Amino acid sequence: MIRRTFAALALCATQLLLAGCPCGQHVNARAVVGSLSDSDCMQLAQEGGVNLPYAYTCPGGPITLCYGADGVSNTTITIDPEPDPTHPVSGSYPRAGHVTFSPTSNTTITVRASDCATTTKVVNVINGPTISHFDGHWDDTLCSSISYDADARAYDPRAMAIKVEAKFVPRVDLPPNTPGGMSGPATCTTPPFLDGHSPDRSFNFDIQRPNIPRSITPIPLTRPRPLPSNWLYGFVATCDHGITCPADAVLPFDMTLICP
Repeated sequence: MIRRTFAALALCATQLLLAGCPCGQHVNARAVVGSLSDSDCMQLAQEGGVNLPYAYTCPGGPITLCYGADGVSNTTITIDPEPDPTHPVSGSYPRAGHVTFSPTSNTTITVRASDCATTTKVVNVINGPTISHFDGHWDDTLCSSISYDADARAYDPRAMAIKVEAKFVPRVDLPPNTPGGMSGPATCTTPPFLDGHSPDRSFNFDIQRPNIPRSITPIPLTRPRPLPSNWLYGFVATCDHGITCPADAVLPFDMTLICP
């Protein structure tokens, strides 16, 4: 009996790690910039896409938490800190729905359906220069460009980008049979490094070296409509011989944001 109980507990622990929660209990949530209705949340769920663990908003901007749970009749939502302690948002809610509030400072949202079904979202309020991290990826195996998206659902359309920093060293792969017998990863020389473009292609800016913040003219980080904005960087570092780039490489960037 003890062995069977231990085996069951081990199985539950494995399910918890792989599926998020055993026994059919699951909870999902998404923090979205703006005021959404239940039908908006349902449409957002049907659209799919990447469910980011964070959102960025300007002071006073509304945030909507779309959430849903399975295997339970209600959920507990905790807002920390409360934007207005005299009218707390935290409390018990139906198993699915939405909550809209306007945070005044960085806020953690916890949605709890049970001891094992819990999810957390973080809302960053841009009260001053605020850094947001992005994971860039090669657009092709020829190492010609790098891009990433700023999801308009996660970023206040009023946000402005004033600095960008490439947080990686320009390394590429040398193909087999490279002259001189070299192979494997190789570091390219800079400057130049990257030729950046604003989301609407209205202007260009350059990044000469990695790990050095580059000031750029403030522009809207996202277009004021629910479409992702793509940031594109032409790779112009000097690399010897023919090179290739792994499609699964993660190339981090930091962007400094402000609100008007």
